[in-house]
Amino acid sequence: MSDFWTHKKAIIKLDENGSIDGDLANWLAEKAQNAPYPTPYVLAHFLDGVNWGYFDGTQWKFSHDVCEKYAPKFRKETLIELRMFGQDAEYHLWRDGNGNTFRGRWLTDADVPDDDENGSYDENQILWGTMAHDIADSRWKKMTDGEQGLVHIIPPFDNVDTLPKVNGDDRPLRLKIRHYVECDPDVRVVVSRLVSLSSEPKTKGGQK
Repeated sequence: MSDFWTHKKAIIKLDENGSIDGDLANWLAEKAQNAPYPTPYVLAHFLDGVNWGYFDGTQWKFSHDVCEKYAPKFRKETLIELRMFGQDAEYHLWRDGNGNTFRGRWLTDADVPDDDENGSYDENQILWGTMAHDIADSRWKKMTDGEQGLVHIIPPFDNVDTLPKVNGDDRPLRLKIRHYVECDPDVRVVVSRLVSLSSEPKTKGGQK
């Protein structure tokens, strides 16, 4: 069963009883091909780690495919939730309360201006990673963090090659999140979605 919930700035289609038929990657490729807007990225959380994903129009590649040492297998048995996203839409899939089935929803922007009661704003969330390591025959990067010792394998994006190749104290990797707010009467975020990945390197003067 499906239903729609509409914020003035966002349209949400809810899938009350989601199911994944067969292989998770193949299921996700079909979702991406039938998406209302391009959604070329995935951020997926599993019981044993995190996978980023990138869709080239026909198939997905995930962090595990690029460097299996630092990312878990991409499989539904251990999946907690995933977000498939792009500039104009997001599909959010999560395991429901009983742990046996999944639920999902599409979120797309409504083409209307902000008003006094409904609006949206973007937040650039800083991600871990002070140094980018090249991966052979790929635009994917291994991001390491000199202070925390953390590693994640990130997909290509427009200015991925501006990420620092030497270790420092800057964390330039950004994940843009769009928040949709209501005022009734207090301002509150009612729903959010992922939008894009980018790099915000320091300038020569040390300022962004």
